[in-house]
Amino acid sequence: MLRFLQGIGQSVLLVAGVLSVIYALRPDIRRWVETELVARDAHYYVGIVELRPDGTERWQRIQFYSNRWEIDDKIFDERLRTNDDDAFDVLRALPGETLIAVPDDSYGPMPGRAAAEPLSKIETLALRNQCFQVDEVFCRYRIRDDRGELAFRTDPNCIKTEQVVSDAPNLPHKIPVWVKAVRFTCTGL
Repeated sequence: MLRFLQGIGQSVLLVAGVLSVIYALRPDIRRWVETELVARDAHYYVGIVELRPDGTERWQRIQFYSNRWEIDDKIFDERLRTNDDDAFDVLRALPGETLIAVPDDSYGPMPGRAAAEPLSKIETLALRNQCFQVDEVFCRYRIRDDRGELAFRTDPNCIKTEQVVSDAPNLPHKIPVWVKAVRFTCTGL
């Protein structure tokens, strides 16, 4: 019986060793394990999208890098747009994308919060060059509720915010953007 238990123990160690080597060498498997099995998501502030009456769309105070915008000029990457895409189309395409944290050095790491609100409970921290897989996008903008009260509201997928902006195209708009995202290891990708 003791020999049988030793055999099981050695088999478990062998399987664990093989799985750890596969986990270390295969980034796609590592990403799947980290995002699907042991993931802890949080809400992160991405930055402010500024929409001007002349049609200019650019980022202010950006906290993440994506291939959907050019970090140097802080403008949306025109090569990734088709037809009449605007900033809202680019934002709605973010779920499933990878963002890389580039927090402002003067403020340190960005807090990952329990909700897409500036004063929500801090759950985790986003350090420079960490990767995040986006699950959802939120805009926080001044929107009227059913009773007509105007206040900052969290708008999933930015649908109501887009309507408010399209109703006032001659005004400049500054829209804070948040994402619900999961951190994963991105070295070697």
